[in-house]
Amino acid sequence: MDGVRSGQGTLTWANGDTYTGEFLNGKEHGKGIFTWKNDNTYEGEFVESKRHGWGKMIWASGNVYEGEWFEGKKHGKGKFVYSSGGVYDGDWKDDERKGEGKMEWATGDVYEGEF
Repeated sequence: MDGVRSGQGTLTWANGDTYTGEFLNGKEHGKGIFTWKNDNTYEGEFVESKRHGWGKMIWASGNVYEGEWFEGKKHGKGKFVYSSGGVYDGDWKDDERKGEGKMEWATGDVYEGEF
């Protein structure tokens, strides 16, 4: 396509964010790695420049989420490991713990059930 990013490549924005991966019709689309200037990183699937499908997000704070994404939000099955030591493994909807899941706190307390 004339003048439109398609295929494999790396895009670096003026603010320091970078994306390396697949492009389609000028947008991040397919597998790739997006790194924000604040050192947050997402590696996984993209659809029209949004995290969509399976992926792993690592925040500079130490939090980690690995699981399903839908239009840029945690949505479906996923596991979130908090930098404080807690772990949630279960269902997500619109970036929130929603549905069946298990939460284990660093204190050793555990809740398993509906969120």
